[in-house]
Amino acid sequence: MNQHNKTLQRQAIKVALQTNSVAQEQYGRPGRDCKDHALNRRLTVNARQYERKCFSLAMSDLAGCYDRIVHTAAALALLRLGLKKTTIFAMFDSIQRMTHKVRTGYGDSDTTYGGDFYAQWENAPQGVLQGNAAGPVIWAILSSVIFSILRDKGFCDSFCMCLSKELFELVGFAFVDDADLIQSGKDADNVLEKTQMLLDEWRDLMAVTGGAIETNKSYFYIIDYRKEKGKWKAFDPDIGDAELSVLNKNGNRCTLDNLQCREAAEMLGVWMAMNGDRSTQIEILQKKVAEWTSLVRAGSCTQEVIWHTFQITITKQIEYILLAHTFTEKECTKIFAPAIKLACQKSGYSSTLRRIFRQTSSAYFGAGAMNIFQQSGVLKVSALVMHTWKESPTTSLLQLNIEQFVLEAGLFGSIWTLSTLKKALKWCSPHSWLYYTAVFLVKNNIQICPKHFELKGKRQGNKAIMDVVSTLPLTKGEMRKINEVRMSHGVITISDITTADGRQIDPVFLHRSVFEGDRNNFNWPEKHDI
Repeated sequence: MNQHNKTLQRQAIKVALQTNSVAQEQYGRPGRDCKDHALNRRLTVNARQYERKCFSLAMSDLAGCYDRIVHTAAALALLRLGLKKTTIFAMFDSIQRMTHKVRTGYGDSDTTYGGDFYAQWENAPQGVLQGNAAGPVIWAILSSVIFSILRDKGFCDSFCMCLSKELFELVGFAFVDDADLIQSGKDADNVLEKTQMLLDEWRDLMAVTGGAIETNKSYFYIIDYRKEKGKWKAFDPDIGDAELSVLNKNGNRCTLDNLQCREAAEMLGVWMAMNGDRSTQIEILQKKVAEWTSLVRAGSCTQEVIWHTFQITITKQIEYILLAHTFTEKECTKIFAPAIKLACQKSGYSSTLRRIFRQTSSAYFGAGAMNIFQQSGVLKVSALVMHTWKESPTTSLLQLNIEQFVLEAGLFGSIWTLSTLKKALKWCSPHSWLYYTAVFLVKNNIQICPKHFELKGKRQGNKAIMDVVSTLPLTKGEMRKINEVRMSHGVITISDITTADGRQIDPVFLHRSVFEGDRNNFNWPEKHDI
């Protein structure tokens, strides 16, 4: 039967991808990764912080995802793709007629349920069951129908590129039954109202397919931005007694937890706070390292087994969360040092072995231990390059963040030229994922060339304001202040701030008030002030 299900799975996903029937929000599909889902969350937060835009992020966890799928809904979704009725019937009829037992260490139970007499029941057994080879694909196709309905009803959050003005819309991101639903608006009350409507519609549509929201594992953030000590920071807007609620699997309305922006929450194994705080994730990793080291100390494995275990267990657990997070080298050392030290001692390597030998590949006679700080940068650069040719929300969000970085840098040509990056890093805001990736590129002298919208002069011989500023003997703090003034006025080139003959600065820019005109038709941050 499961071999038959594998055939159904291959047929279904092939047709679904060919006909674009898998929602772009669904990451439980070939060619996508759960780590990209965590990256999407980080890129969304970075983009909204750049725009200073109030938004919500509601995390929905479904109860018993595969076990609650209604066969009628799943069959209709598969028939919609053109799969044969007999193929679909063969799978669901077998599931409905199964005889179930409880298997224990003392044997199988004598009492059973199910079987051919299910016709006497009020409803036939439902669900696609755990272990069904077609289960993930069935859910991806079924949930895509729900995302399509939500789009048609207008429950999309809009993202607009600040330079190219390209627009894309997303309901959120989902990996199997875990979903991040996003909404933005003019203020917290507006965002809260839109999010409540989205959650109610999401729950009602899930109920049709048999799904139910696990309210104990679901939560939401409402985030806005304000300037503190010269930096734009996330804060929790005052929503009074307002709350978000949703019906649970028993039909009772339950209130969802409203997390503060400083509180980290877990999604697909990655802990992330909306204000960028990494302390919770570091503590979680340190606990995992401590558990691993205690097990190794208590065990009696050979040196070879211990070193192999070190590379395929604790190292991979840490590597999994590196893509979405931006740890410093000091933080990476703090996390990984106890594990690498014990692994070296138990594997016959000297604990004082120099790092260069410890981290060199075994192909070049090194120990082959991973440098997690270096690996973190490599993963980010790889994602940046690989997603330039993919068609996914991650690609769109990366392009959005790149254009925002280019506008903030205010320099002509490709931003990836190392000389351009070195200049831009002096005054660009260090809050973003892209900023840390750029630092890694410059530090390691890596040249990449993903395409993006490039700024250019409006007349012959024109120069970028920040290009001229970079030649002056100014501190980084002074350059940032000048760039804030430039961003507040919405200007890029020297000609933007001069009179028509280019001989002197336009008097309108010599006043303390912000320039009300429009020198560039770009999307500037809404709340950017001096």
